[in-house]
Amino acid sequence: MPRLSIIVPHRLDDERLEATLLSVLENRPRDCELIVSHDGSYPDPYQLSDEVIYVQAEQGASLTELLNAGLMAACSPVVCTLLDGVLVAQNWTESALKHFARPEVSCVAPQVKLAGKSAFGLQEKALPNIAKLRSGRIHATQAGDCAAPSLSCGFYRRKPLLALGGWCEDLGAEVADIEMALILREQAQVCVCEPECKLTSQESLVRKMSKEASYELAGVASAYGLVAAGPFTAVSGLLSGMLTGNLSSAMAWASGLLSSNNSEHIAARRKIALEHFASREDSASVKIFNHTKSAPAIEPAQRAARRSAA
Repeated sequence: MPRLSIIVPHRLDDERLEATLLSVLENRPRDCELIVSHDGSYPDPYQLSDEVIYVQAEQGASLTELLNAGLMAACSPVVCTLLDGVLVAQNWTESALKHFARPEVSCVAPQVKLAGKSAFGLQEKALPNIAKLRSGRIHATQAGDCAAPSLSCGFYRRKPLLALGGWCEDLGAEVADIEMALILREQAQVCVCEPECKLTSQESLVRKMSKEASYELAGVASAYGLVAAGPFTAVSGLLSGMLTGNLSSAMAWASGLLSSNNSEHIAARRKIALEHFASREDSASVKIFNHTKSAPAIEPAQRAARRSAA
């Protein structure tokens, strides 16, 4: 069994994916497996199937669906997510993996250089701060102030991720790691910053909160009790957005707070996670959480068979 599974999703940009693959293969950690999850659109032009495990998701799969496909194929106790476009350096995993010798540690946030500035995952203080969440300025710029890794790069203990059902597939890339940070934080899962693990990303330090992301974020904030849903907070958020010139985003936020469906699936996921952690069951049979589509439970043997077939 490898000690680390590295998951790289293909987001329909071959050049970015191949830059990341080349970087990882040139600095490949010992005892690891490299998994590329894609929707059938990547032809493997360099014929890397001897060194890379390809996992095919459904056509048009979202980023969270690709990450979950990689998670289900992984066989290591620790998984690392790397978005395409992230570049690694020599010995980049060693300092991060050492933290998993402590049983209370569930994830490690490396130091990622984003647009010339360094950051560590998602800032602990930003999570309960609605203004910061809505602005997208949520990266931790100092070690020790991190609640969870960002999607750009993160190391996770695999069993807690499986118990949670992976990343919520109803959420886009701008919000999925925020929700993951909230659920890990609520379950008292410890995140450690690792400044010796240094990577470079093409992502921006400030994420763009689109109308869709603002709508989703409102549902997440409501489900986790960060803001009360209803007309009063919706109107308040709308007025705040008008004053700051972000009218379209503010309207989406208000709509998200007024829609009960927007938070129901997040609340359901939160409830399931509470039950799994309360029973301390790292299920042999797990289900990737998706409110809008059904997904069959997949046993470990089936995961291994799927990985071999890919």
